[in-house]
Amino acid sequence: MGFQNKLNSDGSICKHKAKLVVKGYAQQYGVDYKETFAPVARYDTIRLLFVLAAQNSWHIHQLDVKSAFLNGFVDKEIYVEQPDGVVAPSKEDYVYLLRKALYGLKQAPRAWYETMDKHLTKLDDMLVTGNQPKLIQSFKDEMNKVFEMTDLGAMKYFLGMEVMQSCSRIFICQQKFMHSPSEKHFSAAKRVLRYIKGTIDLGVQFSKSAEDDLKLLGYSNSDWGGCVDDSRSTSGYLFSLGLGCFTWSLKKQETTAQSTVEAEYIAAASAINQALWLKKILKDLGQEQVEATNIMCDNISAVSILKNPVFHGRTKHIKIKYHFIREVQQSNEVLLVHCSSDNQLVDIFTKPLPMESHQIPKSPVKMLRIILFSFLLSTSPAAAKDFCVADFKATQGLAGYQCKVPEVVVDDFVYSGLNVAGNFSDIPKSAINIAFVDQLPGLNGLGLSMARLDLSLGSVIPMHSHPGGSEVLLVTQGSIIAGFISSNNIVYMKTLKKGDIMVFPKGLLHFQVNSGPVPALLWSSFSSSNPGQQVLSNALFSNNLPSELTEKVTFLDELEVENSKLFLVVLGN
Repeated sequence: MGFQNKLNSDGSICKHKAKLVVKGYAQQYGVDYKETFAPVARYDTIRLLFVLAAQNSWHIHQLDVKSAFLNGFVDKEIYVEQPDGVVAPSKEDYVYLLRKALYGLKQAPRAWYETMDKHLTKLDDMLVTGNQPKLIQSFKDEMNKVFEMTDLGAMKYFLGMEVMQSCSRIFICQQKFMHSPSEKHFSAAKRVLRYIKGTIDLGVQFSKSAEDDLKLLGYSNSDWGGCVDDSRSTSGYLFSLGLGCFTWSLKKQETTAQSTVEAEYIAAASAINQALWLKKILKDLGQEQVEATNIMCDNISAVSILKNPVFHGRTKHIKIKYHFIREVQQSNEVLLVHCSSDNQLVDIFTKPLPMESHQIPKSPVKMLRIILFSFLLSTSPAAAKDFCVADFKATQGLAGYQCKVPEVVVDDFVYSGLNVAGNFSDIPKSAINIAFVDQLPGLNGLGLSMARLDLSLGSVIPMHSHPGGSEVLLVTQGSIIAGFISSNNIVYMKTLKKGDIMVFPKGLLHFQVNSGPVPALLWSSFSSSNPGQQVLSNALFSNNLPSELTEKVTFLDELEVENSKLFLVVLGN
C-alpha cells in the first residue's frame, strides 16, 4: 500500500490518498515487459496552446481523471500477490489476475495511453479550450461517462505552473514553488530557490495581438568554449508567436567547436529543427505558417556560410548532420537572418549579462519581461558544481583551466601574498601584487580576482587596460588622481581619498597618480579570475614592430620612437 497527500496550488492538503501499488521492480522478464512507452506532454506544446488561447480570447478548462492509471485495461495475463494485511482467509496461496493496471506496474503508463487514445486525449490532467462553450461541455460530459473525472473549471495550476486567465491574457508564474521551503529543499537546490524567492512576482504573459502579428519568430545564439571541463559551447534558442514567448532551450553542444562561427552554425541547426517541428504543430492547430520562419542570428559569418556553401575550408570538418539547414533555407521553409547583438534575446541564456538586460530584454516583438528558469544556467562552472579549482597540470583554454579533482585542499582557496607590497620599480615608483587564478587556483571559473597597489610619493600606475574584466578600485591610504578614457575619447577623472572607490569599465584605458603627501595603498577587485593587463607604453614601444611602421601608426618622428624604446629598455620593460 502507498500513501500520499494531494496538495492544492497553495501547498495546502486537498485530500489523503491510499494506493494499491504493484512491486514493479520484482516483475520477471517476459511478454510486453519492455512495453512501457507512453507519450507525455511537452511544455512547448502547452505554452503554444496558451498563446493561441490568448490570441482568440478563449478560456482554458482543466479536467482531472481520478486514479488515471487504474483506468488502463491490461490485455495480457499479469498476476499479483495479495497485499499484506488484506489476505483472504484460507486462500493465502491465491493471486490476483489483473484486468486493469495498477500503480507501479511497468505496463501501466502504456495501458493508460492506449485506453485514452481511443477517447481523443492522452493525459490524466486534460486541458480543453475552444470558441464553442456548448461543445466543450458536451466533451466533458462524454468523458465523464467513460472515466470518473473532476471538472476543475478554468485552469489555475497545471504541471507545476500557476496560471492566471483573463479575457485578454494568460499569465504563468512560479509562486507555488515557495509555499513551504524546508531545509531539505535548500540543501538540494539552494541556487534554484534563491532565484525563485527573488522573482516570485515575475512570469511569462501571453496577450492578444493583431492578426497579422501572429507569426513564428525564432532567435538562435551560442557562446564559445564556455564549459571549463571540455571547452564545449552552449547552444540556445527562443521562439515567440505574436506577443508571447512560449518555447526556449539551453543545451551544451555535442562536439567541440573550433570557432565562434562553428558554434553559432551548430546552434542554428538546433533552432531550425525546433522551428520545423513547431510549424507542423501550428499547421495541425489551424495556424499554418505560410511564409518562411525567420531565425535571428547575430553572427554574420554563420549566416553567410548557410547561404553560400563555397566556404569549404571553414565547414569541411563540421558534421554532415548540421548541413541539412542549407536545404531548409533553399526550400524557403526557414530563413537564418542576421540581427544586431542588441536585439539578440538568447544572450540571456548563453552569456553573463547585467541585471537590466535580464529583466527587460530589448525585443522587436514587444515581449514583456521574461524570467525563465534557464537564467539559472550561466557560463560559470558554479552553475553545475560548487567550484572548479584550477588544474595547473592541464593546458589552459580560452574558458580557463580544467577542474582539479579530486585532490582539492583548503590551500587552493587561501592566498597570503597580498599582506606585503610587491616589488617597486625605479621610475613609476609603484608596486603591484596580484591574486589572479595563477596565484589562487580556487578563483578559477568564479569571475573575480584582486590586486594590491602601492604608490610611493609622486608615483604613477601608467596608462593601461584590462582586456579580460572590469575593475573596482578602493583607496585605503593616501589620496590619488584616477581616471579612464571612454571609447569616444572622453576623460572621466577625479581625486580619490581614503574610503573612496572608482569603477574602470572592461577594456578601457585608465591610470592612477599619487597626488597626496603620503604613500598610497589601493585595492583592486576584478570581474575575471584572469583579467590580464596591457600597458599602453609597452604595447607601443616594447614590441617587435619595425620602427618605421611605429612612426607611421603613431605619427611620431624617428627620434621620438627610438628614445621611447630606449627608455623602456632602461626600465627593463
